[in-house]
Amino acid sequence: MNRRPPPDPGSVAIGFMLAPLSGSLTLALGLDAYDLFGHSSNSGTGMLLISALTPLIVVACMMVAVVKTLVVGVPVYLLLLSRSRIRLPTSLLFGAFVAAAPWAALANWDRDTAIPPMLTFLGVMAACGGVGGLVFWLCLAAAPWAAAHQDAQRRPSQGARGSRASISS
Repeated sequence: MNRRPPPDPGSVAIGFMLAPLSGSLTLALGLDAYDLFGHSSNSGTGMLLISALTPLIVVACMMVAVVKTLVVGVPVYLLLLSRSRIRLPTSLLFGAFVAAAPWAALANWDRDTAIPPMLTFLGVMAACGGVGGLVFWLCLAAAPWAAAHQDAQRRPSQGARGSRASISS
């Protein structure tokens, strides 16, 4: 059986660091955009409050995202790595799963009135997780290009010996 080599551990580590950050930034910027464009209010205090709290929102979301990544994301990555290649659709899907599944498990599903807002919240979490999955996949996809680029820089240049310009007589 022809096994493919595992992804570069450095790019996997970078992916696991950048994915929660990108999802957190997506949520914070989405809240800012929603507050700015999404609803009309008579006073601008809501916009000022959300904008002032954006750094705090990013830090809080980042802490939650890192925990979810370690508890859910790493086992899902190891399971996915043992089963198949990591491709963009699966990375997006599992990024959304890692972001939304813990919230769905902790949700109070007893009330009928709470289900539509909870589904909206889970959708937002899944979208932010999808962005994190995209960033994770980009880190893994960029690794072969970066390795090839580093190898090309390490090789000594051939100079004019192998070029077409030196062929003319």
